[in-house]
Amino acid sequence: MKKFGFTLAEVLVTLGVIGVIAALTLPSLIANYEKKVYATSLKKDYTLIMNAFQKAMVDGESLGDFEQTELADALKSDDINIAQKEINKYFRNAKVSQSDQRSYRYINKYDWEYERCNIPSYAKYRTDLPGFTFWVVGQYSGILELYIDVIGADSKPNIVGKDFYYVRLNKRLKLDGHWYSIWRSNAKHYAYNDCKTFKGEACFYTIYAEDNWEIKYY
Repeated sequence: MKKFGFTLAEVLVTLGVIGVIAALTLPSLIANYEKKVYATSLKKDYTLIMNAFQKAMVDGESLGDFEQTELADALKSDDINIAQKEINKYFRNAKVSQSDQRSYRYINKYDWEYERCNIPSYAKYRTDLPGFTFWVVGQYSGILELYIDVIGADSKPNIVGKDFYYVRLNKRLKLDGHWYSIWRSNAKHYAYNDCKTFKGEACFYTIYAEDNWEIKYY
């Protein structure tokens, strides 16, 4: 009876082909999975923060102005104990510390210092929660600046538009109209350039409103 089988050479060729296909497709699969994790985390973290801020406005009977809440006052306080106590009312297991003014690289991968997004020096506190970190700063002229690291400030890659996002809100906790209108007028062009060169405001706007909580700009 004639036996059928594969020679060693045929097996090695097959394994080689499989290896080549895997080498070509694996990076793409990993990148797509990474984008999904970052976008999903951003949606979850942003929703949690907004729900807490909205509750603070309800508690303070100041539905039209977040700046008038006790939470907003605590975030601007020079007393970290006051900040910790007030933040703990709205964020379970929150750890509040002095802001370290760290910096984040842009997607363009440049390492030069002027090619980084820095947490501003007027940010008083950093809040760490299970899985992510945020800073709330500004509150000037009715503008609230929110910075979010969706996997935690002490975890890499620390890159704007990947694990780090910047959001500008008005006192009603809506996206700041000025920047939002600029972004809407030329969404894709603005997103590609802004994500890579200036704070990354459009990274969040694009994910949030243009691409239905997906990352498509890299």
